[in-house]
Amino acid sequence: MTTETAPESGDTRFHVDVPNLFRPLPLAGDEAELDERLATVAGELMPDATDAWCRTWTDFGKTLVGALAQADTRYAGVCCVRDSDTGGVSPAALIVAVPQLSFDDPRVAAAGIAQVLGKQPGADARVLNLPCGPAAVVVRERRLRLPDPAAMGFRAAVAAGGAGETGPAGNGEQVLPVQEAKLCVPHKPWQRLVLIALSTPAIGDWEAYARIFVRIGMSLRFGAAAVPAAAR
Repeated sequence: MTTETAPESGDTRFHVDVPNLFRPLPLAGDEAELDERLATVAGELMPDATDAWCRTWTDFGKTLVGALAQADTRYAGVCCVRDSDTGGVSPAALIVAVPQLSFDDPRVAAAGIAQVLGKQPGADARVLNLPCGPAAVVVRERRLRLPDPAAMGFRAAVAAGGAGETGPAGNGEQVLPVQEAKLCVPHKPWQRLVLIALSTPAIGDWEAYARIFVRIGMSLRFGAAAVPAAAR
């Protein structure tokens, strides 16, 4: 994907390689449009799924993407791989955003972000030197709250693909463990971050998603001269 941020910042184009297994979601529009797109994605990724399962997937997809989305989101996508042998599913959400941040030195900014994010329970945060510049990366497990009816159906399906243990959260909700990785790249000319976040409840598939996340982060390039590489 190639995108732009605030036009007043000059040449603000950047490119990241998003694998074809992710299906983009609309960034604007009403809830009905998002529901329709998620239902279409369910049909593309899981053509043999029942109507009830598609409704469950739609509810879950909105929750998973909504938990990552924030201001200045430039891309939102979902994927869902289904194992024909076990019936288990392996869903994930991907967000690319460009929130504003005032800073002078990108290395200092990356270190500060890593320090803040590293204080979250169970977080592993560090600073990396990527081809596009210094970046903060954090990996952690968090708890995603789902409406109980959606959680009950989704819990069984994801568990077959290696999900963590769920449990009640009260107020008619269930808590689903989710593994999440975030990459924050401060870009001084814009005074913004490029934030790439990937999240999945399929804990057993995390190593595969981690490799995908690394490839996406390594593909980040800035400027009009960035030539899109083939998505992997």
